[in-house]
Amino acid sequence: LTVQILGFVGQSVLAIAIANIILGLLIQALASWGYHRHPEHPLFPSLHILPLIYAGLGAILRWGSITAWTGFTTLGIALIVISLGRRRRKFKPFVYLGMVGISVGAYELLLYQLAQQPGGNLGDGFVAIAALGTTILYLYRLLSPWLRVALTLSEAELRTATHAHWIWSSLILWIASFYPIEATLMLGFGTGAFLVQYALFQGRNHPHLKGGETWVYFGFLEALALRIYWLSTPVAQLLAGPLVPWKVAIASLFAYFLYILPWQNWGWSNRPWKLAAILVPLIGIVENPAQFYPISLLIAVIFYLFLAWDNQQIRYTYISALLLLWISWRYFATLSFTHPIWYIVPLGCCILYIAQVDSLLNQPTYRSLRHFIRLLGSSLICFTALFAQPGGGITPGILSLIAIFAGLSLRVRAFLLVGTLTFILHIFYQLVILIFDYSFIKWVVGLAVGISLIWIAYNFETRREQINQFIQHWVSQWQSWE
Repeated sequence: LTVQILGFVGQSVLAIAIANIILGLLIQALASWGYHRHPEHPLFPSLHILPLIYAGLGAILRWGSITAWTGFTTLGIALIVISLGRRRRKFKPFVYLGMVGISVGAYELLLYQLAQQPGGNLGDGFVAIAALGTTILYLYRLLSPWLRVALTLSEAELRTATHAHWIWSSLILWIASFYPIEATLMLGFGTGAFLVQYALFQGRNHPHLKGGETWVYFGFLEALALRIYWLSTPVAQLLAGPLVPWKVAIASLFAYFLYILPWQNWGWSNRPWKLAAILVPLIGIVENPAQFYPISLLIAVIFYLFLAWDNQQIRYTYISALLLLWISWRYFATLSFTHPIWYIVPLGCCILYIAQVDSLLNQPTYRSLRHFIRLLGSSLICFTALFAQPGGGITPGILSLIAIFAGLSLRVRAFLLVGTLTFILHIFYQLVILIFDYSFIKWVVGLAVGISLIWIAYNFETRREQINQFIQHWVSQWQSWE
């Protein structure tokens, strides 16, 4: 009858679809009224099936149509399905299906409006879709007490729906960042802020510690992934402009307060926030590695020294050591120091510092590894001075003597080995230079070497026992050295 009437007045197929959906809603409303008024009397099965038939006809008739009304038809179908699903427990899957239909209808309405905007960017459209999903998410949260009653859903079921919208909106907003965005940057920033806030607050007062920490990590990762929207804010533009040289200092101060705040008293686990505090200055450094004042980097050095002191964990000082190494390199570069020794000596000192203070390397089982690291650090310093110095100079000799005395006083084999080898090579190199520059010197050197060999052979024959005892004693002492 409805089809005949609408056909008689010349209406479109979409109008017929809308009419069927309205009829389905009316019958569904009538059935729901009767069910709640007389719950002791079961409804006729036709009152369950008939609204679905009208909804199905409406869906078929509107298939392929894209107008301003198609979204409303989907919403109408979803309401019919939800109304049916909330009557009996076994019909509950219809409630889930109807909730999906409401979201689809809302997206259809938005997509139609976006399609009417000429020349829009794809990124702006994705941002709008993410904003709508976030709006639905927060509507679910704000209307949660009423929705649980109206839809006969438990808190866990409604939370699952909000989680699904969070995942969907986060994914769409992240995809949008790969496309040009012009008109909706601030909308994207606001949407991202609400999504991050949702994740962080899901981790608050969570019944499971690991689950709560995971939600907080999700919030941090989302904030990092959506930083393109943050860059459009005035604060970010200020940090990217005149405050760039102080960015690391600002990040370190922010990280300090992030670290000391009583997150556990506020319902969160301390661990994710402290981890974020550790990473914030490093992220700031990576973003603009060559644009900071040395004092800004020194504040970061102090921050990581504070972390080492507060946690009684010496390894945090490794970050401070690397930052000091970078500061020294930049300072030498500004002074136009080009000799490798200026850059290798601080690097070697950092390696030796790690070998000296690391708790793992101090264990007996890692003695050989510690020895190798010391060899590496001291070799970098001494051999760079030896082979990179034109004409030899006195620098290799001084450094080798320092290494020898350090090895003897600290009883460290690596220092003594590298220092002795460097000293011998340096002396040999100087002798070669003297021989080629002054021919008479080679006779003097040859005579001195011959006399020395004769003296060594004589003493070895006359004091064989003493020398053997001395060597055995030295070997036993050598084994006990670090």
